[in-house]
Amino acid sequence: MLLVTIRDLERADAVLEKDTQVGADQIWGLDFAVARPDSAATEARKLAAAQARATAEQLAALPGAKLGPAISISESEEGAEGRC
Repeated sequence: MLLVTIRDLERADAVLEKDTQVGADQIWGLDFAVARPDSAATEARKLAAAQARATAEQLAALPGAKLGPAISISESEEGAEGRC
């Protein structure tokens, strides 16, 4: 097994091409991850919260209501296999 870390995704094609040139004929899956998952998750949460608030404000405005305080906030990592 060979593990390759590519930090510049624009080079991924060249790396895979070189692998096949030197004899690799099977790739058993690719795994993509971010270098700093905590900071990426924090930024994703900020964006998700802003989008959720905008949606809630739109829905509340339809019948002429206003938003109150949040009653519940939950998070799921569907399909993330424990990673963000």
